[in-house]
Parts: sequence; C-alpha cells; structure tokens
Amino acid sequence: MSKDARPLSPLARVRMRMWLRACDEVGRNVVLEGRPTIGNQGRMCLGDRFRLTSLPVGSHMVSGPEGTLEIGDDVSIAYGAAIAAYKQIRIGNGTRVGPFVIIMDTDFHVIGDQAQRHDKATPIAIGSGVRIGSRVTILRGSVIHDDASIAAGSVVTGVVPRGARAGGVPAVVLPKLSTLPGDGDASPGVPRG
Repeated sequence: MSKDARPLSPLARVRMRMWLRACDEVGRNVVLEGRPTIGNQGRMCLGDRFRLTSLPVGSHMVSGPEGTLEIGDDVSIAYGAAIAAYKQIRIGNGTRVGPFVIIMDTDFHVIGDQAQRHDKATPIAIGSGVRIGSRVTILRGSVIHDDASIAAGSVVTGVVPRGARAGGVPAVVLPKLSTLPGDGDASPGVPRG
C-alpha cells in the first residue's frame, strides 16, 4: 500500500469483494473508487495494485463468452472508462489510462446497420508503461508497444511503436518534441546560442 493510500473500511472491503466476484483472478491491494460495472462471461484477471476509478462517472469492464481481459500490475484506469473484450485485451504493467477511454476488440455490429451483429473480434495488446490520454478510443486489432503515449482525443486503429507518441484521428506517430535552445541541437529555425 502506498503512503498516501487510506486503509479500506470493513464495509468498503466487503463491497469491493462483491464487485470483483465476477473476476477469475484478483491481485493484491486492488483499489476500486466508486462502484464499477464488471461483467465477466469469459476470463478476467486483474494484477496487483490495480486501481479502477468510477467517480464521478462509472467505469465498466466486460468480457464476452470467448473473451479474455488481462490487466497487469500497477495499472490505473480513470473514471468513465469502457473496456469490452470479446476476444482478448491485454494491458501491461504500469500502464495509465485517462478518463473516458474506450477499449474494445469488437465493433459489436456492422457499421451502418446496428441490427446486424458483427461477430469479428480482433485482440488488442497494450504494452507496459503506456500512457493513454483522456477520451482516447482504441479499436480492435490495435497494438500499442511499451512506453508509448497516446494524445487525448485520439482514435487508435493500428500499431504504435515502442516509446512513440501518437495522436489524431486516426492516430499517427507524432514527431519527437524539439529540444529547447541551449539543450544541444536546436530545433529547425531556432538559431544556436
């Protein structure tokens, strides 16, 4: 438990166990803030020190009958998150997910015809140490490698390389931030010192 974490009351512990009872595996020192919606028809595993916030807006995580949701150690997911695993979603250790993020490995229905069900699900892999900004949508088949960061409001539909910054709709790899004058190489158009 971190220094700033408050011990849970007995009632809070009972509530948390009740809300997590659908999970197949729950690591140590998991913290739920507020009441999430957790629905598991497949397999759901949460790592040590996982933190899910549902205040002021509820978060939800679901796995379908053939789905697997695996969340590593030291992962935090902010409020308003929606995660749906109908095939497989893996989130690596130490990843931080901002508010109102949507991660889904299926389209649920055919685009343009909500009455026609879309059964195709494609796994999503999110590496370790990834930073995902607010209101990001991560769609089926996406792969975000270790230490990457995704800018707020982006839609990820493909592969984000290790350590890259990506953003936009659809998300593309963004150029590295230029260095400040006096930090070695100056950025284009900035005279050296």
